[in-house]
Amino acid sequence: MKKLVLGLFALVMTLAFCAVPANAATSKKKKKETKKEEKKETKKAESHSMSAPKHYLSGTNTWGRSGLLFGDTADVAALRTIEGSAHLLYSSPVSGVNNFGIPFGGHFGIADNVELSAAGDLELQSATGYSSSIFLLDLGGKYKFHTKNENLGLALGGDVLIPTSGGGSAIVTPRGVVSYTLPSGMLVNGDMGIHISSATYVSVDAGLGYPFSNNFTGMVEIGANQNGNGGSVLGAGFRAGADQFKFQGLLGIPLNGGGVVIGGGIILASK
Repeated sequence: MKKLVLGLFALVMTLAFCAVPANAATSKKKKKETKKEEKKETKKAESHSMSAPKHYLSGTNTWGRSGLLFGDTADVAALRTIEGSAHLLYSSPVSGVNNFGIPFGGHFGIADNVELSAAGDLELQSATGYSSSIFLLDLGGKYKFHTKNENLGLALGGDVLIPTSGGGSAIVTPRGVVSYTLPSGMLVNGDMGIHISSATYVSVDAGLGYPFSNNFTGMVEIGANQNGNGGSVLGAGFRAGADQFKFQGLLGIPLNGGGVVIGGGIILASK
């Protein structure tokens, strides 16, 4: 009986020692497979992050309305939010006269897809023995249509430009805007306005906003009279920053006379 018990004990110990290496091998195999799966998931996440499209960094034009540099875009401020900007612009001398502009303004969301805007522009001229100034006030609004395509933006609006000093007539401008965002994140934009005053004229602006990253966008525009009657400009610039604070710089080359415009500004937005 004693021999039988010892024999069974020896058999159990032998089986146990054989099972340990097998279990160890199985455990190592499972660990390797788990690490492989983790690496695959990490690579998938990195690939998705790299392939995710960048987005155009929105902001304001020099009048404080949603726009590129000079023209408007179809964006409006969200309900009860405000976005504003202030710029300093310099135009190269024409006939010995230096021109400075200090435009500032903002737009405020008062309802779903409806905003109001207000802006001011102090224009200064100086030359040897001569100086003058004019202040312009601009009041307007915009409605953005609901569209089935989330990449397409359509808006109608308008503004009234009122010279408060230095003479001149008020200008009433109804305006239509279309914006489209491509899969790459690039914004394609166009707007047209009819400026009604003692000398009525039409303005047209076409532009692109290309996101080099989510925090840096390059912009280019070309248009007729988009910077005032006779102020046709080829513009280029950039916008950098985050949602609530941005900086932009611009260069405007006149297409029908006038000085080269250079300047920059800051854009601030509420949450």
